[in-house]
This record gives sequence, C-alpha cells and structure tokens, in this order.
Amino acid sequence: MQPPPNDDDARFRPPDDDARFRPPGMAAPEEGPSAPTVDPGRAKRIRVSILLGVLLVVGLVYLRIYLQENWTPDWDQSQLVSVQILVPPNLDEDEQALLEQLDSFSFADEGIPSITALDDWFSAEQKRYGLQSSGPPVIFSVVPSKAMRSDPVAPPKGDEPFTERYTKTNAFLDFYTSHRSASPATNTIYVIFYRPTTHPEFKKIHSVADRRSRSGFVFAALDDEGAEAAVINLGHELLHLFGASDKYKGKECAFPEGYAEPFREPRHPQRFAEVMAQGIPNGPGQSETVIRTFDEARIGAQTAAEIGWIDEERRARYYAGDVSAGPTLDEED
Repeated sequence: MQPPPNDDDARFRPPDDDARFRPPGMAAPEEGPSAPTVDPGRAKRIRVSILLGVLLVVGLVYLRIYLQENWTPDWDQSQLVSVQILVPPNLDEDEQALLEQLDSFSFADEGIPSITALDDWFSAEQKRYGLQSSGPPVIFSVVPSKAMRSDPVAPPKGDEPFTERYTKTNAFLDFYTSHRSASPATNTIYVIFYRPTTHPEFKKIHSVADRRSRSGFVFAALDDEGAEAAVINLGHELLHLFGASDKYKGKECAFPEGYAEPFREPRHPQRFAEVMAQGIPNGPGQSETVIRTFDEARIGAQTAAEIGWIDEERRARYYAGDVSAGPTLDEED
C-alpha cells in the first residue's frame, strides 16, 4: 500500500511553470536573472596585470635608489657644494670670530681651517692625477651661519631595530633640511656646531653622509680644535657623496688603499694621511698620527677611482706596482 502523498515530495508537486496547474488568468512567473558567468582567463589576466604593476613600481623605486647610491660626478664641470653652517643661539664675540675664519680666504698650505683652503686642496689633488679642467673641481658656497631653533639632532645608531632607525633617520633629515637656506647647489654639507660644555655627548657623534639626498652632516665643537676638525670632516663627507668609501679597519688605516703612499720605502712612517682613512700610519703597533689640517691629507688611488678621477684599469696597474699610474708624489722635505 502506498503512503499518502507528501507535500514535500517532488513527485507530487507541480512545476511552477506548468500552465496546466495555474489558475485561469494567472501569468507565468518571470524568470530571475541568471547568475553571471566568470571567465577564468580574464580573472587570471587581471591578477597578472596587478602583480606586474606592483613589480614595476618596486623596480622603479629600486632603480632610483641604485642610481642615487652609485652616482659619480661629471668632472667636466665644477661640482657645486652648499655649506650650511648651523650654530647654537646667542654666539659670543670669540665664537663669531671663529665662524668668520671658516669663510676667510686662504690656501691649503697655510694651515688655516677655512673653506677656501679646502677648495684649493681639491684643485691641487686633481692636478696630482694629471687631470685638467676648465674650472676648479669643487666650488663651495658658504651660507651665513644660522642659529638652530632647538638642540641639534643626532643621527640614528646602526644597531637599532629597522623601524626605529627608519623613523629616526627621517626625523634627523627633516630637522636639518628644515634649516637649509636656498641654494642652487645639488650637494649640501651641514656643519653643525655645538658647545662642548652644554652638549658633551656630541663628542662621540661621527659625521655622516646620505648619498640619496646628496647631503653630508658634520658635527664639530665650537672651538679652535673643532673648527679644524670641521674642515677636515667636511672634505671627508663630501668625498663620500662623490662615491668614496672609508679606508680604515677598526682604528687602523687599511693597507694598501688606506695609505697615501703605499709603495713608499721604507713604508713607515707615512708622510700623509689618505683622506678617507684620516690617520697617518707610523708603523705596526704604533698609534697613528691624527691630522690637524687638510694639507696633511691626500687622495689615494682607490678613492680617485671611486669618485671617477681615474679608471679601473689605471687603479689596478697602480696597486699591481706601477707607481707611474698613481698620483704625482710630493717632494721630500
């Protein structure tokens, strides 16, 4: 015996669109919109296009950074450098006289810490490599000193976490660029003077350079010794912007690149410091002499190659022992 029909049993439920079971005068139900069909190939093309767009943006950013960090000057024309001097407020007469000396006219061999002496030094060093140009290799434009609106900001430490270092780097750059005076120069060196009595912590702060922004930052005590160090470090950081690397390992000059005259006989003591090493080697186990003026520094062959004064073939010949490929040597005293 069959069970009674169940309303839920599809066998006994008339289809909605069967006209035989519609009351007279009732229209057939309208068909609803059909579900859109997705083209699998089109969806894949969209995903690939988005991915390629992201990769293109990342690639362009990387290319920009690479070009900034591997830029070298075109020495057929003079390199313009703006020197921005930042000082504490309320300078006394002695401090003001010290700053005026930085902008005084002098030659490199006069031993006076001034920007014009550094200008003369660059020209002399370029000539030692037999290079001729229509003008000086570097032209400095010294902006009148400007009082900082607050205490100077120190650069971030290299051992800090990435996110913290990134935040501090941006704050560091923003602080000094906000003090920058207008200048057509594309290279900028900030010389930040501090009073050692009120900010002794800055004695341990090393000068730094940022090739991406073409900016160098020199920290110097506002006294006679600090003024001399400021000029030396200004040239050192500027050469970093031009592409030069440091030439020391730990507290010692690296041999041979960190020696101004690596083939000198006898090798020690050296007469000059290589500018990117900044010390004059006196011999194994002996303390290096700290240079006091830029006239005691020379640009070595490795640094000359890094900044584009000589090519790689000439650099290699020099360090292979062909001293004629290097710079002209200074006469012995």
